[in-house]
Amino acid sequence: MFYFINIMHDFIEAKFSIGVIVKHKYLNFRGVIFDVDPIFNNSEEWYQAIPKEIRPHKNQPFYHLLAENKDIFYIAYVSEQNLLIDKSNRQCSHPDIKKIFSNFNGEKYILHSIPSGIFQGDKINIIGNGVVLDPILFREEAEALAKSGHDLSKRLYISKKAHLILPTHRALDAANEAAKGSAKIGTTGKGIG
Repeated sequence: MFYFINIMHDFIEAKFSIGVIVKHKYLNFRGVIFDVDPIFNNSEEWYQAIPKEIRPHKNQPFYHLLAENKDIFYIAYVSEQNLLIDKSNRQCSHPDIKKIFSNFNGEKYILHSIPSGIFQGDKINIIGNGVVLDPILFREEAEALAKSGHDLSKRLYISKKAHLILPTHRALDAANEAAKGSAKIGTTGKGIG
């Protein structure tokens, strides 16, 4: 669950998190959440184009979706009140999912190393203190994003206190787990357990 503080210092709780598959209450599409705005943050023209009978109030979270229906893939911007959890247990097929998320865990998509805010225009993105970062996977993601036109050089910063995970850590994690025999705890094998 996300919490945002707006200018008025009120808490706004987002009902859905990044990576969750949702569907629209009234329109025939579904999608994966890849970003959240604590309140409406789009143009007035866009807002007025929404039919009055389903036009949401602005003071609520709005979600950016990798959206799809049976005909097309697109980016959607939807208010919280117009979304429901998609309980179909089907993964989404949007072609941009692999750019943002690493895998689907059966309930939601898991983010890659690079924050999803990189897709939001001129936003600054930070990989902060204590974040575990795999430099090999990070480089692969950064190169793929650069090829698709996303310049990370001025919009992505990595804290000097972020932790690096190397192939050695994975090997040690696997060896320690194997050495425990029947007492093993079942680590993820990512070198952090």
